[in-house]
Amino acid sequence: MKLKALVVEDDDRIIDSIEDSLFSIGHTHDRATNQHDAQELLQNHDYGYVLLDLQIPAKPHRGGADKEFGCNLLRNIQQIKGHGRVPVIVMTGYHSDCLDLSTELIASGASEFIAKPFSNKGRTLASVIRKVLGGVSSAAVPAAMKPESANVRRVFTGGELVSYDDRVALL
Repeated sequence: MKLKALVVEDDDRIIDSIEDSLFSIGHTHDRATNQHDAQELLQNHDYGYVLLDLQIPAKPHRGGADKEFGCNLLRNIQQIKGHGRVPVIVMTGYHSDCLDLSTELIASGASEFIAKPFSNKGRTLASVIRKVLGGVSSAAVPAAMKPESANVRRVFTGGELVSYDDRVALL
């Protein structure tokens, strides 16, 4: 079974790059261009992770993209799916604003950040996705994507036990 992402991006100029990266690592995706449509997809489908642009419109065909709507969607993802259940990679072209918001975004459920436009060497979109998925349930990640030292998560009664190379955490 292929891993599926929800891509929340309203800029058609960047979507080709995202789709190429997802294709290259064998993932499929659904796309939303605004907060409303993304929330509907999240309520009706399961995703292995979310790629979230912060600067999005609240509703379709309205324009008026604002990072407030992306921040609200990040909080909504945690409410809809459960805090920490779906990794969220925040994509932004507003580096300084993102740095100012980083503490709030992490508290709201952001797993990782990546700058747009994406680099094609070093810290690529595909490498960030792989890094984030290293801590996802082993059943959700294809074996070909797992590094040998990947973190393994196991669900048990009373919470979620996460095994790291150097520690174990109960969430």
